Amino acid sequence: MALRADGPIRTCLGCGCKKLKFDLVRLAVDSEGRAAWDPKCVRPGRGVYICPDDDCLAAALKRRRFNRGFRRPVKTDLLRCPPWRENGNTSSPADHRLGDT
Repeated sequence: MALRADGPIRTCLGCGCKKLKFDLVRLAVDSEGRAAWDPKCVRPGRGVYICPDDDCLAAALKRRRFNRGFRRPVKTDLLRCPPWRENGNTSSPADHRLGDT
């Protein structure tokens, strides 16, 4: 079954599913070499994407997929509190990008 693209398609680092870019949360490397959440997609440089799901985050961390996705060694200490868990928020990643939360 072909995926119908209504926008850019990205692959989740955790589960490997291909989804629309706006259904995933972006991460980028900060100036100190740490993977950091970039829900508004404003950080420069290479980005990787992950589903807004604790299981996908855990799988990506366990399998050390961030180093491969960023094509360089990165620290993952900032990823313990994902944007979809802040203050018990259950909104979608698109809401985070648009500042609607």
